[in-house]
Amino acid sequence: LHAYDEMAGLFPISGNISIQTIINNAATVTTDTTNDWANTAIHSLKVLVDKAGAVTYKIDGAAPTVTAAFSFDQNEVVTPFFHFLQASGAQTGALVLRKFIVESDNGSMES
Repeated sequence: LHAYDEMAGLFPISGNISIQTIINNAATVTTDTTNDWANTAIHSLKVLVDKAGAVTYKIDGAAPTVTAAFSFDQNEVVTPFFHFLQASGAQTGALVLRKFIVESDNGSMES
């Protein structure tokens, strides 16, 4: 599904919000959070990585109903990203990214 060595993220696909993870270039593991995203709804998604590499997830400020334990390898370089794929041209403009914040011990960057 994805071509990453390691990855952890929240993926809303067709209204279903899932957690997808990859460790050491293995297959993508998908966990259904059982949280859904209805058309025209507004949500906040967060993926948090601590200094030890442990990942936690937040949907609208709370842990997902179902979650997945995941940790990046020690000393792994982690790059935050946002990925959106629309199914058709009719969906153009249907998604609005209002804020993307990357925070670290050295401060934060917002765009």
